[in-house]
Amino acid sequence: MTTFVQIHTLRDYGPSLPNRGADGLAKRCHYGDAERQRISSQCIKAALREPTLGLAELAAELGLDMSVRSGAAISRVLGPDLESRGMSEEDAKAYAKGVASAFVKEGGAVEDDGKLSQPIVVGGTELRLLADIAEALQSKEIGADEVRNVLAKPSSARKAGVEDIIASMHATNANAGIDGALFGRFATGVALHTVDGCVDVAHALTTHQIQSVANFFSAQDQLLEEDEAGAAHIGTVELTTALYYNYAVVNVDQLSKNIASLDVNQRVDCLDRPSLRHRGASRQARQHGALQRADRPRGGSGQTPTGQLCRRLPASYPSVRRRGYCRSIEDKADGSHDPPGRDLRRSRSEVLLG
Repeated sequence: MTTFVQIHTLRDYGPSLPNRGADGLAKRCHYGDAERQRISSQCIKAALREPTLGLAELAAELGLDMSVRSGAAISRVLGPDLESRGMSEEDAKAYAKGVASAFVKEGGAVEDDGKLSQPIVVGGTELRLLADIAEALQSKEIGADEVRNVLAKPSSARKAGVEDIIASMHATNANAGIDGALFGRFATGVALHTVDGCVDVAHALTTHQIQSVANFFSAQDQLLEEDEAGAAHIGTVELTTALYYNYAVVNVDQLSKNIASLDVNQRVDCLDRPSLRHRGASRQARQHGALQRADRPRGGSGQTPTGQLCRRLPASYPSVRRRGYCRSIEDKADGSHDPPGRDLRRSRSEVLLG
């Protein structure tokens, strides 16, 4: 029987624009009898991949990499790596192009330096192993135009003597990076394989009808002469205040398969930490309204995002974790609890992960 963990969170946002559409307005969705504000699942996952947020820190602690998401992953990461290994710039570009050709259909368009027209998702470990393959082929005087055949055909890989490197690259889904292993990856071409994700993140919706205002702002010009007046720039932007409900579900069995090296406590970290870290930025602090780290205080002394205060069972219970009980910002230092006027506690449940 497959084990699933459901994560339910509530997050309150002060005046901000955490996620907007092409029209510059807050993203919306009709749910029930109301038009509600929405933060897309793509926005949430993109925020979790930021270097300062939970996934990057967790990957470093677990000895894993993050993935690289770019059409220039081969040209700007693998190419310079080959040069650092002693390849000439010309050869590095040629082998980078050969590797990039394995990410598209046979005969597909690839720029001379290996840049692709579509983004790919490739883990840091995979990039290093692909560089190892290119280096091995050059040392055996196998041309860059043979890279695709070597990656696609086991017989060609054995003949080139790189079958062990290819096997190592495909040995675990964790090589796709911790975010690739959690959220999955669709692979094209023959270089890499598709990874089935183990975490599904829903769009966050407000628990109430959208409440917004058109906020006027201006940018000060500090070099105005005495006889000059006015602002350097003026504009308006939509700001909202909201309480968001967010839902995520984790296939624990698939998580164990994708990152087989994790023990029970590390698997819990994969569930807990990223889900509690993303948070909206104020429109005044970040003009594009992207998500910031959760541990940045939102206001006066003592204010801390509620999501950071989730309680866990003691470490003496390694196989069971209590899910979903959030203390309020008015919890006392000794662990006792004084409920605030608006209690954001969620229902308690226990999930067996061992």
